[in-house]
Amino acid sequence: MQGPFFDKNLSADGAHSCASCHMPSQAWSSDQLSVGKLTRAVPSLYGAADKQYFFWDGRAASLEAQVMEVLENPAEMNSSRLLVARYALDNGRPIASCRPTTHGLADELTSLAPSQLTASESRRLYLGLDLESRSEVDKSFACVAHLIADYVRSIPIPRTVWTSAPKRKNDIDPSVWRGAVVFAGKGRCATCHYGQSFSDGQFHNIGIANVNEVDISDPGRFSAVQSMRQNEYNLLAKTYYPSRVAETEFNVSEEMWGAFKTPSLIGLSKRHKFMHNGRFGSIGEVVDYYDTLKLAVVPTHHYVGLLSPLNLSQEERADLIAFLNSL
Repeated sequence: MQGPFFDKNLSADGAHSCASCHMPSQAWSSDQLSVGKLTRAVPSLYGAADKQYFFWDGRAASLEAQVMEVLENPAEMNSSRLLVARYALDNGRPIASCRPTTHGLADELTSLAPSQLTASESRRLYLGLDLESRSEVDKSFACVAHLIADYVRSIPIPRTVWTSAPKRKNDIDPSVWRGAVVFAGKGRCATCHYGQSFSDGQFHNIGIANVNEVDISDPGRFSAVQSMRQNEYNLLAKTYYPSRVAETEFNVSEEMWGAFKTPSLIGLSKRHKFMHNGRFGSIGEVVDYYDTLKLAVVPTHHYVGLLSPLNLSQEERADLIAFLNSL
């Protein structure tokens, strides 16, 4: 039976599911920037189980909060907690534990027209419910989000030559092996890309502006930290799944401006959009960027040494790309 991650009935138009953007065939990512009008690329879900903060700017303190925001974002699923609660009422779905139980609420939800269940139209109806019914809707909404989040946590890291033992030099293509040496050494990639999913889960400004920009207009982590404590999805997740929610007490600093989460490198060869805004269309373009830092917007306050040209030879560049394609 289809799980909620793949179910298009959770979107307002019945045409999109989580898998519409996070496609298994593209390393749980996709080429598109978004379903709607978002300007950030679709990140891979590999390694999500080990991370604390979600979205490129880390504004969600748990996977549950991330899922809830996507469901109610008009530019993504354009759904609502009323639609999700009604979805949970369907006896044909394996989510009986998420069904709202308040007397009369089921009839009220099933009587709503599809147009009343979109993100923009449902808020007034939700606020018009009595407190007990509103609490039941929130509980159901969080429960379905938790099921989706747990599915994401269950996505395994695929087996590659690097995740399978033993990793002997003679078993690996010479170019790939040399590329691994560049990755860990001269390329300085392992400064941020390490661990099972090749990501430190932290946030860095690497000088990437949008095309035609001379500065970095997307504040990234800076804006996220300012709003995290009052983020309604973080608060809702903390109410029902407190053990899943990460600490959200941060002091905002200028170094957070334009900083975005280090993405996983697993399944890199299956992707076609790179960086938080999808600026580059190939691994080669990414390597060229780090190699030359051409068009980089380097903040004066950032960590000295993190951003400096690599000056790779042609062979080192080719070997590094071969290694990245092997992940």
